[in-house]
Order: sequence, then C-alpha cells, then structure tokens
Amino acid sequence: FTHSYTSSGTQIVQFVATNSNGTNTVAAEITITINPLPNVSFNTSPSSCTLPVPLSVTNNSSNGNYSYSWEFGNGQTSTSNTPSNIEYDSEGTFPISLEVTNTSTSCSASLTKTVEINEFIADFTLSKNEICVNEQLNLTDNSVGATSWSWSNGNNINYSNQNPILSYNTDGTYDITLTATNNNNECVSEVSKTLTVNPLPIINISASPSSGCAELDVAFTNN
Repeated sequence: FTHSYTSSGTQIVQFVATNSNGTNTVAAEITITINPLPNVSFNTSPSSCTLPVPLSVTNNSSNGNYSYSWEFGNGQTSTSNTPSNIEYDSEGTFPISLEVTNTSTSCSASLTKTVEINEFIADFTLSKNEICVNEQLNLTDNSVGATSWSWSNGNNINYSNQNPILSYNTDGTYDITLTATNNNNECVSEVSKTLTVNPLPIINISASPSSGCAELDVAFTNN
C-alpha cells in the first residue's frame, strides 16, 4: 500500500502482524524522514515603460544549499539567486516561473507568476502647426493608456484636461509639452511639439483727398 505524507518530520511506522489466536506482534518498525519543501517566493517589477523593458527581480526564497531555475517567458532563463539583465522586447503578459531545489535532499518546489509589460509613450497632435495671434488651437491627446495629463503651452500656462483648447496673444515660437501618466502602472512619458504663432497683419490704408465735392475722385493707398 502507499501512504502520502503532507508534513515534514520524522515518522515511525510499525507493521503489526496478527496470528490466528488474535495476538498482535510488531513485525517491523521503519523510521520515515519527510524533508521539508523549499520556500519559493519572489517579486518582479518592470523598471521602465519604454521597450525594451528591463525587469527587476527580488528572490525571497529559501537561501543556502539551494539551486534555482528561472524561466521568464521571453526565452531567457537563469540559475542565479537573483537574476539580472532580464528584459522584454515586446508588450504582453508573460509567465515567470522559479523552481527551488534543496541540493542536500533534492526536494524541490516551484512557483509561477505573471508580469505585464506595457510600452507607454506620450503623443498628441495639434490642429495646426501655425496659427495667428488669438486664433484657437486644439490639442488632441493620442497617448494610449494615459489616466492623467499635464500640459505646458510654452508660455507659463498649464492645463490638466485631456484635450485642451488654447490661444496666444503674442506671436512667436512655442514648445508645447505633454506629460502623460498611467497611474495604474506609474508609467510617465513626455513629448514636446513646436507651434508657430504669426502676428496679425497691420492694415494701414490712406485716402487722398479724404473730403471734397461730388464728383470726388479719391485715391486709396495701401501702406
């Protein structure tokens, strides 16, 4: 017969034989040692939001006479206690598994977690690349996954809505900057684009003569 032990420790097993008279006799006594399984625990954290994304690994598993076998779901493997130089070249959800083996007892245990890799890039479009003074400009956020926005119009005015509308009362060249944040994974990205604001035309027309009797011939001059 077979018996499974779920807890570590030492167990004494007695095999008792019963004769025809009903007398019990210990026929055999065996000591069973059940070794504990290794503790497997680790944490991972993407340390960037731009591909390729490095992965930070913290191993909280049993330490000492143990070996480690890692698989990161991207083709990379490691036998280090705390692997380094792990990175992901594409977005997606990847399984990460760690098997820990006690090199003295050969007992092993494993744990699998997943890590989500996202590339977060701020982006926006301007309704026009050039406008005139006091003309309305529409900004459209194109950042995928952004949950908050911080805009600077390059003229000491800031906005926090997703798609602001702005105008300028002074001509010049302005760098409009968007800082987009994904509060779910703490990714932050920044992008700037240049806007040209042209001055309004100056209208100066003179008439000569400006008064007189009919029939009056007036010459208009664009100055």
